[in-house]
Amino acid sequence: MGKIIQSRDEDDFSKHNSFQKRFTENVRLNLNDLTKRRDEEKKIVRKKNVLIVSGAIATISVVFIIISL
Repeated sequence: MGKIIQSRDEDDFSKHNSFQKRFTENVRLNLNDLTKRRDEEKKIVRKKNVLIVSGAIATISVVFIIISL
């Protein structure tokens, strides 16, 4: 029984080490990547905002045309 428990402990230890290595290797963040992501997100948000504002203006103009008739 002692060998079975020992092998389980070694398996758990090796799983923990591989898990720990996977997350500690990528600790450093590249600032250039972060700024590129932020710029891409800004572009996407701008496009969405333009669509929302143009839709709102179109809706308001249609309502005013209907009211003026």
